[in-house]
Amino acid sequence: MLNATSGNYLNNARVAVKGTLLEAVTNENGEFRLTGVLAGPAALTVAYTGLDVQTRVVDVPAGRTARADFELTLAGTARNASDVVQLAAFTVEERELTAQSQALHEQRSAENIKNVVAIDEFGDLGITNPGHFLTYLPGVSNVYNTTGEVEGIGLRGMASNGTLVMFDGAQAASNDPASRSYNFSGTAVSNLDRIEVTKVPTPDLPANAVGGSINMITRSGFNHRAPIGRFNLLATIQAKGKPGNFPAVGRKLAGTDPQTTDYGIQPGFEFSYSRPVGRSLALTLNAGRNARYQDREYMIPTWDRIRGVQTAATLNSVLNIFYQDSAALGVDWRTNRGLLRARVDVSRYNAVTRQSQFTYNFGAGATGGENFTQGAATGVGTLTHSAGPNPDQYRRLVNLRLSHTYTGEWWKFDWMAGYSEARRRFQDLEEGIFYSASTTLSNVMLAADGLNGISSMTLPRLTARSRTGTGLNPYDTTQYTLNSTTTGRMSFENRIGLANANVARSFATALPLSLKAGVAVSTTERDNWTHSATWNFRPPGGAAAQLAGNYDLRADGYDARRTFKGGVNIGFLSPAKLYNLYQQHPDYFQFNEVTAYTNRVNNSKLLRETIAAGYLRSDVKALENRLWIVAGVRFERTADEGHGPLNDIRNTYQRDAAGRIVLGANGRPVAIATDALSLAKLQFQERGAYSERTYQGYYPSINASYNLSRNLVARAAWARTIGRPDLSFITPGTTISDPSAAAPTITVVNTGLQPWTADNYDITLETYEYKGATVSVSGFRKEISRFFTSVRVPSTPALLDQYGLPDDLGGSNYEIITQANSDESAIINGFEWNWRQSLRPFAMLPPWARSFGLFANATYLRLSGPGADNFSGYSTRTINHGVAYTRGNFALKLNATYANGPRNAVVAASATTPAGTYSGLAPRTMLAGSVEYRIRKGLTLHASGQNLTNAYWRNMTFAPGAPEYTRPTQFRDNGIAYVVGVKGEF
Repeated sequence: MLNATSGNYLNNARVAVKGTLLEAVTNENGEFRLTGVLAGPAALTVAYTGLDVQTRVVDVPAGRTARADFELTLAGTARNASDVVQLAAFTVEERELTAQSQALHEQRSAENIKNVVAIDEFGDLGITNPGHFLTYLPGVSNVYNTTGEVEGIGLRGMASNGTLVMFDGAQAASNDPASRSYNFSGTAVSNLDRIEVTKVPTPDLPANAVGGSINMITRSGFNHRAPIGRFNLLATIQAKGKPGNFPAVGRKLAGTDPQTTDYGIQPGFEFSYSRPVGRSLALTLNAGRNARYQDREYMIPTWDRIRGVQTAATLNSVLNIFYQDSAALGVDWRTNRGLLRARVDVSRYNAVTRQSQFTYNFGAGATGGENFTQGAATGVGTLTHSAGPNPDQYRRLVNLRLSHTYTGEWWKFDWMAGYSEARRRFQDLEEGIFYSASTTLSNVMLAADGLNGISSMTLPRLTARSRTGTGLNPYDTTQYTLNSTTTGRMSFENRIGLANANVARSFATALPLSLKAGVAVSTTERDNWTHSATWNFRPPGGAAAQLAGNYDLRADGYDARRTFKGGVNIGFLSPAKLYNLYQQHPDYFQFNEVTAYTNRVNNSKLLRETIAAGYLRSDVKALENRLWIVAGVRFERTADEGHGPLNDIRNTYQRDAAGRIVLGANGRPVAIATDALSLAKLQFQERGAYSERTYQGYYPSINASYNLSRNLVARAAWARTIGRPDLSFITPGTTISDPSAAAPTITVVNTGLQPWTADNYDITLETYEYKGATVSVSGFRKEISRFFTSVRVPSTPALLDQYGLPDDLGGSNYEIITQANSDESAIINGFEWNWRQSLRPFAMLPPWARSFGLFANATYLRLSGPGADNFSGYSTRTINHGVAYTRGNFALKLNATYANGPRNAVVAASATTPAGTYSGLAPRTMLAGSVEYRIRKGLTLHASGQNLTNAYWRNMTFAPGAPEYTRPTQFRDNGIAYVVGVKGEF
């Protein structure tokens, strides 16, 4: 089955024998097989969304196999198979229409509720993050990192750690050390065919998708009839502050050190090649490099929300340079009834980051209001400049998959083996820099006016005086005292090995029936350590010698070009020059061995997790195949084994023969030694805490689809899913405070946490190709129980045994602080709608007007239940809309997305924060667009932009009764990201 317009073979095309209930669907290579067809003439009807329906009579010889080939064309086009394989004739318009039909057909023919994005609909626009392609789907809530990249994706109100991410059905390793959330930054898209977002699972899908799952399907060499190659030469550009503020071509921008002194316009390329070699063998090859230069800034105010006074603020100026390299190789071997697939995907993502932070703290006794703060006349304010954090970050993602499928007349067997590895490292000293350095100017009288300038990222007017009344330049860091420098090296590795096998049997019963069963096992090992150490700066000459102005530390080139709104230049320090000073005078820097040791112990963790699963699934069709019911149950058993830090101060005290702590004359415990490092080694034991646990459960589901008419589908579904605890919640770690403290505590990681459980209900109505419109409406409900909450309870022998703590703590007044499964529940009720309209069917419009297309969708959530206040990470409303003009060799698109969150965690009450305070993102609308024009055969110009209106990221804190002006917590200006280039096919 071939799309004659594009030359691609069609997946999931429906083939039916007219006058019978016999039907089949094509595989990814466009192949189908119908069993039980009576000898003689058989009328075959083939259908695929967006393409013309074809009917053909095929003569079936008795006892033999008949072959029928179909070539479908785009609905409403006059093109035939003899022209379309010529690349020159395959226009931008036809490419996008073909991709749209693919996405809609995959969604329409699915056995469950899902949305699909076909990568070719967007074209090769130099966007390397797959998350950006999912932005405009209903129910999707993107989690952005500080650079504006999509880092995680939440589905239908759940946090991103509740979304399972796979490549070709194999789970992908995450490079996040603490969370199960998959990090999309650094993932390549050049080898992807489509992305499927599943809202409700079937039994053959993993249960650990409390929000849903995302499956990224790679290209096959058999997808296309003829060899095809693609290239894209591109450049990435950041506009700072306004759309046209581009860096100069061919000129380097000064950074804080040589690594961040680079071109503002960065080159890149993408290349892909797909070739079927005869009928049995096909190859795919992809390679690419993408780089971006980014200059951004934050403003971070701190408020006393009870008095309505700003007490401090930080300006963070950040330089980033990102380099992403990717390569992929695919091999497909096809036999008469079998298909063997092998895939290797490798991506490398390196990020150079330099942060320069300027902080002013007014000190105790400050007064003020909405637009000003006046520090106390006693001069207790502090100015701080921090060079850092400055990690050079190196990530690597490797995915290997080998699979085989055998399709017989009644039986189908398939298996897969896979390996996924994610690595993430932070380096600093190896790169000739410090991770951070801190300088201060203390005992200052500070005043600031124009605090409301944060809405435009304008610095306030800041004045500073010494205690004697002498005026000071707060931005001149040469008068600051250099206190300390640090290293923050980190290494994290996440390895996943998996295997599964499935068998399915079809039955020629009155109601078409198939049964499927399978087993799967996956093992995960997450190994994480961080080496954080501090050097105190203590040169000869005392405090006067600690002044930064005594040394060549200024980042002069960066300071000269970096002027902030408000006309401010700040004398930032260079982390490279600081490290040079250390190399020249290592004796000026005093290494803190105790801090280095304790930091290493506290950040050394290992977790191994094994998940074994089995399932049974049944598919039945009725009412002339219009009703399709998929039902079954999945069993999963999880076994965790973890090693983490043990922090027990009691190990530093002497004990008598009975094991009791020896007390001195002052009633305090007597230490074993006086040396701080020796005591630290007794108190802190690297990976000294160990735990193991298992849990298991059954997870049933049922999905039903009913074709009310050819273009109208109703769906209903119910499934039970789980949300496994994040790694930071179950990797063991124990901190036991001093027993002589007024309220001694044991802070312990509850490695026995059980996963969340969610019962998911969904009902959906979808219509396709009705006067150019595709519309869906959905109502859904998630009933969530056993989510996580913080607890503080008295220690008991039972609890000590549960957490593996020493028995001698049972008779003390210790309290245990940990996480536990809540007895409360929460309910998410949601409503989604999605409308996509093509104007091509409206013949009364002029030709140019029929080239327009529109889309809009929205998701609305309402949270209720006794545990609702403990939920975070969700947006109650997202709205997406856009317009596209595609005609011939020209395409123009403009899309917008709105979200009013997400709401984040509750903020603990304090002297400056009232009870009931929570944080979250302010509502925001982001605009993106693209344009491309094919100038001749195999050559197309393109440009695209993200965040075209330069919308700021606005983190807010909402406090009951506090003035509205105290809400800003962080405003961030990431600028506007553009990609321009030329691409082609051969």
